[in-house]
Amino acid sequence: MTNEQRQRFSINIIDEIINDTKMTDLEKTDQLLELDCMMYANLGTDSSSEDRDFVKKTSAYIYRSVKRINNSLGDQLMYAFGIGDEPTPTV
Repeated sequence: MTNEQRQRFSINIIDEIINDTKMTDLEKTDQLLELDCMMYANLGTDSSSEDRDFVKKTSAYIYRSVKRINNSLGDQLMYAFGIGDEPTPTV
């Protein structure tokens, strides 16, 4: 499977989670973050640069998807990942 095929496959899974009407927002967020953790857990010292790039791009897509569910959490994740502005503190 090429990286492009893996990327499309992952995006399809993420979009299925986002669009699932039977799951609560919390369940969707949990599943997306679990997917993100599994991807990073499967990276190792023997992973290629293509593998690392794939995980990084997919992770960014996951964080943007989380933002669609929970804006505040998504902003914080994107900032921590280095792809977003510093989140505004909530009062």
